Amino acid sequence: MVRRLDWRSVRLQHGYNAFDSEGQCSVDKAMTTAQRNAMPTDELYAGDRIWNTTTNTLQVWTGVAWADVGSGGVADTFTHAGTTPYNVGGIPAGSGPYVLATIQDLFEELLYPYVHPTFSAFGLTGITVLEVGDSIDGAAQAITWTTTTPGNVAVNSIDIDDVTGAVNLETGLANSGTVNHDFSGAGAIVFNVAATNQFLITGTDTDPAGPSNFTRTFDVYWQWRKYVGDQAGAGNLAGAAIQALSIYNAVNTTCAGTYSFGAAATYKTFAFPALWVQPVSFKDLATGFNVPMEASYNVAAGGAMNNAFGQSPAGGYTVYRTTNIIGGAIDIVVV
Repeated sequence: MVRRLDWRSVRLQHGYNAFDSEGQCSVDKAMTTAQRNAMPTDELYAGDRIWNTTTNTLQVWTGVAWADVGSGGVADTFTHAGTTPYNVGGIPAGSGPYVLATIQDLFEELLYPYVHPTFSAFGLTGITVLEVGDSIDGAAQAITWTTTTPGNVAVNSIDIDDVTGAVNLETGLANSGTVNHDFSGAGAIVFNVAATNQFLITGTDTDPAGPSNFTRTFDVYWQWRKYVGDQAGAGNLAGAAIQALSIYNAVNTTCAGTYSFGAAATYKTFAFPALWVQPVSFKDLATGFNVPMEASYNVAAGGAMNNAFGQSPAGGYTVYRTTNIIGGAIDIVVV
């Protein structure tokens, strides 16, 4: 909307009627060049428009002088002293005021807004979960990332940090998507307890409104191993026999799960780190019935219970075995 002004006094003083009864400047009103020039400029606002009947042109007051719309310095321009009340396309609410903004610029802002870059991916190649005691120690460990709208990322603005260790790993990288970092020697990252190490990547946004940083994190987890498998005979197992259980033999964070045993006339045995929340039930998935279990027993930490990195969980392992030999295939749900 064109600005409403007190044109009543102007009409009375200068004898023209180019504006409506409410003082609204209107492009369907007309005046001669002489009438236009008679208007006091201190009562004009940039963007006020008239139809000049002397030159048969639409004219706009630029704040300094009258100019033809579409024929020179203000060709296809837009002026408004207010700010936009709503988000429209790429123009957010609160934009403006506009003074002689070109239609080209307005449409580019409307239809093709600036798109802020983001990190859509970030990580250490081949590393997400490690067994407690294992380390990140490669001399050329690949760190990779992907950015959206890479053309809007500032040159050489990529930084990578080990947040947990409070160490800057890389600074001022090009947005190439990959770097090989040396984690060997003193740079190795290792945990001898269950833990999480967080990494942070930072880039700089080239937003015309002002540069800002954008980030993404990546976590590497150190976890204890659990052992589940077939046991040929009755009795308690020692460390090496527990570590030989092979139905499930991998790092994890919980006892819970569904464990599938093939047809074999064996006891079914489960060994979980004692420091985990322990199971409350073992059920046959097919029937929903409880699977009878012997009383659990503990195998102490250390010695034969140490993993390949010389570590075992505090309190050792709590071991569970079925009361009976189960010959057929069965899925046991541990909760």
